[in-house]
Amino acid sequence: FWLKHPTMAELDVGREARGEAPTGEIPSMLDTFQFDISHQELDRIVGEMEEMFNITPVEWMKAKDMLQFLVGCMGYEDEDEFEDAIHCSFDTFIRALPNCECKEEAGVLLFRFKKLVGDPKPTRLTLRVAAREDLWRVLLRSADCVIRIPELEFEVQAEYKRCIDSVYNHLIAARTGLETYCRGGTLQAEEMEKVEETITQISGLLDLDQAFTCIVEDPTGASCFKPMDGVLVEDM
Repeated sequence: FWLKHPTMAELDVGREARGEAPTGEIPSMLDTFQFDISHQELDRIVGEMEEMFNITPVEWMKAKDMLQFLVGCMGYEDEDEFEDAIHCSFDTFIRALPNCECKEEAGVLLFRFKKLVGDPKPTRLTLRVAAREDLWRVLLRSADCVIRIPELEFEVQAEYKRCIDSVYNHLIAARTGLETYCRGGTLQAEEMEKVEETITQISGLLDLDQAFTCIVEDPTGASCFKPMDGVLVEDM
């Protein structure tokens, strides 16, 4: 079964609103960071950061300067309100983004967005999801990549827009897409039964009823997990 990724408007449901966050503490490997904001808000923040960085004539930018810019352009009252909204410090937020590189100079955090160099390199990333920590890994999926779960014979087609979120929330998005598909009223009874079965199976993956494999196939090679520990990287 394959799924075309739903629009961002269809996914404007935070994990907290769904009440579906896994129990327990967020793994320290992600520096206590979790994407506990809506897909749209996360996408907007990263989009504003990329646009601002691209028009700033510096190789490395101060995280503090970017924070001040975001507070102003996104309508937050102050830096504290912004950090309350993302449920962590801005420094932690930047360090968790797979498409950012960070360094410190004189105690000041600097960052830059990674640039693709050379020709695109089709790449397959394979992650064995066997623990809660794996569900909370951050996955940057490029606009062209496909996500496959072989245990379910399930595939999420390219979204044609870069998306950064936890593995858990990517699965939530896939399930939401299927639920929207079911509500469309175009499925025959047999087709509906198969889709509903897949929805139930994805819910089982979210609860980690069993270990499973997350395969990311990207013709551009731009997708990545963070952390990449234990991820099998192969040329396609």
